[in-house]
Amino acid sequence: MKTINLMLAGLLAACVAVESEAPEMDVRSGDEAHVDLAPASSDASSFAWRLLEARGSAALLAGRDAEAHAAFSAVPLLELDPELYPLAGRAALLVGESQIARRLLHAFLERQPEDHEARLDLARALLLLDEASRCLDHLAMLPRNVQRQTASCELRGLALLATGEARAALTEFRRALKGGSDVVVLSHLIQRAREQLAAGDERDESTEP
Repeated sequence: MKTINLMLAGLLAACVAVESEAPEMDVRSGDEAHVDLAPASSDASSFAWRLLEARGSAALLAGRDAEAHAAFSAVPLLELDPELYPLAGRAALLVGESQIARRLLHAFLERQPEDHEARLDLARALLLLDEASRCLDHLAMLPRNVQRQTASCELRGLALLATGEARAALTEFRRALKGGSDVVVLSHLIQRAREQLAAGDERDESTEP
């Protein structure tokens, strides 16, 4: 998170520096996202893309997820700075565009596989796309100290719960709780794991001769 915050701070400064010189543009969210350039030249286009990247990064830092996603989405993928794929991916993830997040984060990790924050976000996207097993695969690639962090434990617990491994999920949720995760959320997840475990035990008993 520290790495992403430093990147965002730098881009926020860049956004402020170029705002007064920006070409006029119209940014819309979703499938209608586009930029009207004036004048329409390659230099102006490049300037507009960089400005949109800065705006998206600044919005993400400020917690304006939809605005950040709209700005990043307005930049053609081939024009988007690959170093910003993790930020664009996180923005997409936060507004529920898990497929877009997956594509951006996967492409980034092919170039920088050691980026643990990006891999955690990719694992989140995969879980939201009902690919719990692949989520677990990516979590297993993280260093042991990162795997022990509360965010990793919570995510692993959810993935294990999705694959029917309630006992292992329960262990992960308890680790996250000890690490300081939200008590209300974790209590609910622990209860779900216990219910799944109890249901499994009942099924086992019903199949006994």
